[in-house]
Amino acid sequence: MEEKTKVIIEDLHKTISEVKDYTEKTRKELQETIKKKPLESAGAIFIAGVVVGLLIGRSISRR
Repeated sequence: MEEKTKVIIEDLHKTISEVKDYTEKTRKELQETIKKKPLESAGAIFIAGVVVGLLIGRSISRR
């Protein structure tokens, strides 16, 4: 039981780290897009939100 819990915690930490890295990368890209193309920025923000939501949902469902 202890080993299984440890693996799940390690997977969760890995997923959180991936989400954090992806969020930082996406935030920088969105800032550039908003400055260059304000009309297209709303679509990019929506897509990024969906992707982040899916990743968070996936990590929660594994619990």
